Amino acid sequence: GGIEMPAIVQVFLVLTVLGADGSARSWREVRSRWSRLALLGVAMVLFLGCLFSATLMVVRRESSLQAGRLAVMDGNRIRAERLFAQAAQADPLSPAPYTHRAALAFESWSRSAGDEAGEFAAGVAAQREAIRRDPYHFSLYAGIGSWYLEKYRRERDGDDARQAVEALESATGLYPYQVKLQSQLAEALAAAGQPDSAAEAAAEALSLDEINHRHGHQDKYLTPDEVERLRHVAQPKGPSQ
Repeated sequence: GGIEMPAIVQVFLVLTVLGADGSARSWREVRSRWSRLALLGVAMVLFLGCLFSATLMVVRRESSLQAGRLAVMDGNRIRAERLFAQAAQADPLSPAPYTHRAALAFESWSRSAGDEAGEFAAGVAAQREAIRRDPYHFSLYAGIGSWYLEKYRRERDGDDARQAVEALESATGLYPYQVKLQSQLAEALAAAGQPDSAAEAAAEALSLDEINHRHGHQDKYLTPDEVERLRHVAQPKGPSQ
């Protein structure tokens, strides 16, 4: 990990352009003066391409995101939204500005008694934009799943439970050994009226929790209340149930 980071690539290109000692052997192996000039030209083009298509984009994005996070801490939501939008414009390929915008919208919804003019939907839409840019990161799906699960707890709408199941199944498909995800999936399946699948997910979560305790992964332990709820969900359901 790390070699794909624009700053790391930029360093390698700078060393190539400057003919650093690390690349001196390669320079000696190139006998033709024109070949050396051509290689230098290619390195310079790559350097400038990386600078303008990646490095500067990342720097500008992170600058706007940092300012946006400070605005959130100061309680200035309008400024935060504007800065997150600037970050998305600076680096349109990054999911980060959209995850920040989604979290801001969900936080506003969670503090409200109602839907705050569609804050929940706006948060989900922003998170889906993040997923479109990074479709293989489990946490983006997990975010949507946990939000829909929270919405179900508040409003008891079965459609919210089904939306939570869909998102959490995507998350566990990408990261099947995350105990919290399995626990949330079990709860969502039970809420969506799928007791057999819920029992299976609950049993998997309890098994993962036992493994975490066995190996001392304290940061991944389920709480006693969570374990109790999962045991109840995992119990075989009789015909009367």
